[in-house]
Amino acid sequence: AFPHMHMLGRSMRFEVGKSLDALDPMFVRDPFDFNDQRMEKVTIDLVQGEKTRLTCKYQNTNPTAGTYGESSLNEMCYLIAFAIS
Repeated sequence: AFPHMHMLGRSMRFEVGKSLDALDPMFVRDPFDFNDQRMEKVTIDLVQGEKTRLTCKYQNTNPTAGTYGESSLNEMCYLIAFAIS
């Protein structure tokens, strides 16, 4: 798993479950550190029909609003996964 946010990112949580009311955390990076974006080996078995949710939290101390974008001065919330079959 490779969590990716930019400089405002503070935490990331990936959850899986049979319904949105019954999600279990499968991956958590808290705190998230922009300068420490490492991959981690995780085992997540997904079953057809399960729900997933990725939540990112940010802290913006800048005088302007944070917006989505590819620049490190913008923000995004990605969890990149590599599957082995």
